[in-house]
Order: sequence, then structure tokens, then C-alpha cells
Amino acid sequence: MLALWVRAMGIEIHDKLPKKVFGVAFTFSLIILILTLGMYWLTHTPNIVAVMAAAIVTFANPLAALFVWSEKLREKTAVYAALLVLIIIASIGVIIYEIHTLFSEQFMSRIVNSGYAVLGLLILLILGYVANQFVEKLTPSIYWRAGRFIGEDYINVVYVSAFAMIGPAIAFFGVASLDPYLGLLTLLLALMPIPSKIRNLRAYLRRKSIAEAIKGTINNWLLRIPPIKEAPEIKVYPSGPVAFAEFSVVTSELVREKLEALGESIRIPILDMIGTLVGLHAQLDTTEKITISAGLPVEDSAVVSKLTNKYMIVKIDLGDLKVVGAEEIIVEGEEESQILEGLVSKKIDILCMKDFDKKLVNYLDGWFIVPLKIDSTSIEDAQKEIVTRIEELIKKS
Repeated sequence: MLALWVRAMGIEIHDKLPKKVFGVAFTFSLIILILTLGMYWLTHTPNIVAVMAAAIVTFANPLAALFVWSEKLREKTAVYAALLVLIIIASIGVIIYEIHTLFSEQFMSRIVNSGYAVLGLLILLILGYVANQFVEKLTPSIYWRAGRFIGEDYINVVYVSAFAMIGPAIAFFGVASLDPYLGLLTLLLALMPIPSKIRNLRAYLRRKSIAEAIKGTINNWLLRIPPIKEAPEIKVYPSGPVAFAEFSVVTSELVREKLEALGESIRIPILDMIGTLVGLHAQLDTTEKITISAGLPVEDSAVVSKLTNKYMIVKIDLGDLKVVGAEEIIVEGEEESQILEGLVSKKIDILCMKDFDKKLVNYLDGWFIVPLKIDSTSIEDAQKEIVTRIEELIKKS
């Protein structure tokens, strides 16, 4: 699912739902709809019409996901809204027409071939269940919420088909007069998924505010990661309750060798936090034209080799490799974990100490903070040594 193309100073992440998820979803929807039409022609029971209405609705969610998944369709949101309205009207229209027919005919039974009706509804029930399972199994685990969204209406087909079998089953045993009355109840049951489609339409009308909310979530996560200095462009394409995200980030040259791992640290939490995404496209670039921060633990104006609450933050121009500023900060907390969380929140790129234990190195690696061993004790000497060590790091990469 994750394709990475290494460039001179960056990587690209293009991660989307597999195309076959949409093919499977639309194929099952079409098969179920055609079968209901054929079964109604064969049996004339209103119970089959109810399944037909539920089958029409199954096109809505895959359509919403497809319109943001496809780059060609992404900008055509008005077309999606029009198709969604047509799906809602078609489903409700079929139900209203059949209810009107039942009342106008005074609930006269018209069912024929009741055995075929029961068999057909059983097949539709199985098809609805299989469609739901196929869609969810073809969806990668990180997209499980999107997969469940695309396949949720097939479960409605299962419920409606199960209830719809009661009338034809009773008719099969000789009591055909109850079929239209039970058909009315089945038709009303088929209305259950309609409110969720209306909510999808309302979500479409609120797409700008939804996009802004998703942008905020993405931006907040990106800027929590210390080496990411800016996210200059975040685009979100929503279509109802699902969306596609596109963004670029700029990091320092220090993490050039860890860009793939950084890409995973960006991709997985975003897809996990924003369950409505059907894909994302991210560009990660490194640059030397950036100012980085190195943290020095200090006590009594001297560099110490342990985590403390006081740090000298040295600002270094990575392009010119020179110190451009320094400030002393206080990190709150007594526990080591609290101190480290404080340093992460200050977005330091490098932690400089005389020695590091394995646990500390692993923690820093998790946040892409470079552990840099230095020998100097005075702050002035340490600043010069940091510049020298950074130059060595860049040459090695």
C-alpha cells in the first residue's frame, strides 16, 4: 500500500484504498439490484420491492468514497451531490410507489411462485453478507473505518431480506393474504438507511468546515514532530463523510537518512486519527536552509551529562553552519519522561550530552531527535563543538 520514491532530498508517500474495493462494491450492488428486479418480475411480492429499495442505497457510500479517491472526480463535488440526491429519491420513490399500490389495491395479495421468492430472498441475504465481508476484507486494516463505511449498507440488505422472507414463507404454506401486510412492514424497514444518506448530504453541504477541521488535525500532528518545521500546504478534499488529504512538509537535513521511518510516523497516526480518509498523498522534503535547535542540559552555567530541568537551546543556521542565537529554558517535571516530553514540545532537533543510555537513545529516535555526544563542559565550547559535530553528521549522510 505504501509506495516511496526516494528523491535527491525527499520522499513521496501515495497511499490509497485499493481500486478493487470500489469495483467489488459496485459489482455487488449491481448484482443485488438486478436480482431484485428479476425476482419481483417472477414473484410480484412487495417484500422484494423493499430489498430493491435497500439495494439502490448501497451505491451511495462507495460513490462518496470514489469521488474523493479519484483525482479526476475530486473536484466534481456537485456531480456527487446530484447523484446522491437521485439515489435517495429513487429509493424513497420505489417505496412510496409500492405503498401507494398496496393501499390502492386494498392489500390484495399478488404473490406468485412463493417458493422462488423465499429462495431468492435467501440468496439476496447471503449476497448482502458476502458483499459486506468482501469489501471489509479487501480494505487494508489502517482504513478499516472507511471500509466499514463503504460496506455498511449491505448489512441493511441482509436485515431487509431476512424480514422479507416471512411473507413469502407464510404464503408458501398456504396463507398468501398476509403477504401484502408483511410487505408493508418490510417496505418501512427499508427506509432505515435513508436518514444516514441525508446526513451524508448534509455533510456535503458542510464540506468546507469539515475540510478545515481535518486540516487542523493533520497540522497539529505534523507540527508535534520535532524535525518538521513547517507544513506549507495542506489540502483536504471531502465528499460527504469521507475525504482525501494532500500535504507537504519540510524537515531538516539531519533526518535525511530516516525519511522513510518519518513517513510512517506521519502516515499511520493521520490515517488512524482521521478514520474518514480514503487516501493521502504526502511530500517530505529536507533542506539545509533552515534553523535547527540543539538542547544542552545545564546546571550552574555548565553543561552536565544528565537530564535536568534547565537547558540552553542553541539555534544553528544549518546552511551556514553557525550559531545564530541561544536561550535558556526551564522544562517542567520531575520524572525523566516528563522532562523528555517537555523537550519534544520545545521541538529540539538535537540533544547534546556526554553520554546516552540505550533507553534514552530509543526515545529520542522515536521522535527523530538526534542524540549528539559532546565532550565540552563550558557552554561556549559546547556551541563550537556542536557545529563541528553537525558538519560531520551532514557529510556522513
